[in-house]
Amino acid sequence: MKKLILIFILTFLTIFKIANAQWVEQNSGTTNSLFSVYCVNTDTVYVVGEYGTILKTTDGGTNWNPQISGITDTLNSVYCINADTVFAVGNNGTILKTINGGLNWDTITSGTINNLNSVFFVNADTGFVAGNNGTILKTINKGINWDTLNSGIIDNLNSVFFVNADTGYIVGNNGTIIITINEGINWDTLNSGTISNLNSVYFINSDTGYICCSISPSIIKTTDGGNNWVELYICFDGPLFSIHFPTSDTGYAVGWDLMLGGYILKNYGGLAGCEYWDLTISELNEYYEATFFINDTIGYVVGHNGLILKNTGIILEIYDKFHYKEDKIEIIPNPFNSSTILYLSLSFLKKNKSKIDFVIYDSLGRNVKYIEDIKNSQIKIKRDNLSSGIYFYQLKNSTEIIETGKLVIE
Repeated sequence: MKKLILIFILTFLTIFKIANAQWVEQNSGTTNSLFSVYCVNTDTVYVVGEYGTILKTTDGGTNWNPQISGITDTLNSVYCINADTVFAVGNNGTILKTINGGLNWDTITSGTINNLNSVFFVNADTGFVAGNNGTILKTINKGINWDTLNSGIIDNLNSVFFVNADTGYIVGNNGTIIITINEGINWDTLNSGTISNLNSVYFINSDTGYICCSISPSIIKTTDGGNNWVELYICFDGPLFSIHFPTSDTGYAVGWDLMLGGYILKNYGGLAGCEYWDLTISELNEYYEATFFINDTIGYVVGHNGLILKNTGIILEIYDKFHYKEDKIEIIPNPFNSSTILYLSLSFLKKNKSKIDFVIYDSLGRNVKYIEDIKNSQIKIKRDNLSSGIYFYQLKNSTEIIETGKLVIE
């Protein structure tokens, strides 16, 4: 029996280390903040950001090469038709295009000085751009000319997504969602059910779409083509700025705030037939702006100060299923030195939706550390000023003690 327990602990530790090692920071070669990323394939990726920054890799992120944009305006969005033909849009009406993989970038007249925040192409000829003050632009000739469309609104528009050549969605500030079903000729307003700024929209099919928001609810979802939007239960309630689904079952969303730093969420929609978003990374000093995955295991996150993270492609199916199905509470490692992780399974969090607190007591029963209102599945517990020795912990809600155990600080 002891041997089986030891095998389980070693297996879990290995899986846990793999899970936390799945994101690897890349050397971007810049300290400029980065706001958009697009993967052409597993090797070729484009990133854009402030001061006209454009970066490209052709070796899966091993090397990031700066490209000469010829501008200093911030670039907010990048879209690749293929590895050679790429569009980028940004502040002051900026539209850039390359047809030779970034060797040369041409500035295209947009007809506006409004900031442009998102670009999306439905095919090689037809594309749309969304921007501030209700700006919508459309091209039908590969971006050579852009026409201004009547959105009927004045709110800033942050993200555009088309499910086919006719039907597209644009989201923006103050809960704005607009839809076209005739290639952008007319736009109708949908009821989002929130007054939050809506930052990013993604549809996995013609009916099912997701939007991430700046205030609670963090993500809203439709299953009827946008007629109705519902709030999703998320273990982490914070502003999100980008959402992307490489498959219908796997999605990622990223965001940040000044108190909590940056965070990455993963969707477990295809696991056990239900939907759940779990915090996979939270870093106090990092701020994540955008994400894009080429498949369910390989993708990128970009953010402030030149930050680029790459998912290393490690498949975490065993880890994810254990994490979801088992009603588990773990502290790994234990004993620990500088810090450890309180690890709560997804099913535990869903079962215990009320306020959960974590308290550490010394050998005399004194409260020496208190973590209030736990909502995340991974909580870092720092040693801080605690001396080496044996401690005890309680995980409790407002009515009962849920779990007790021992902690050892080396």
